[in-house]
Amino acid sequence: MKTILPLSLFALIFTALPVDASLAVSEGVKLKGSILSVKTTKKYTSVSGCKALAEKKSKAVAFNLDTAAGKCYLLKSVTGSSSNTSVVSGS
Repeated sequence: MKTILPLSLFALIFTALPVDASLAVSEGVKLKGSILSVKTTKKYTSVSGCKALAEKKSKAVAFNLDTAAGKCYLLKSVTGSSSNTSVVSGS
């Protein structure tokens, strides 16, 4: 019983703290890395929709929104970046 109380208090404190998973958005930058998933549904083909999806998925660390192709790419790792005017990314 003595060890349960400190552990439960510890768990309670950390579950109450907010987690900031906000991704910084960059226009004209395409991130390279391992693709988690690709979405073409209209609600994910906007910057806000693609960003919200990436922040919702725990395995996603970044996203690329290809505005020309209408595709939202979720990335599970980032290995580099390149310049591309039709892409908006977030990491």
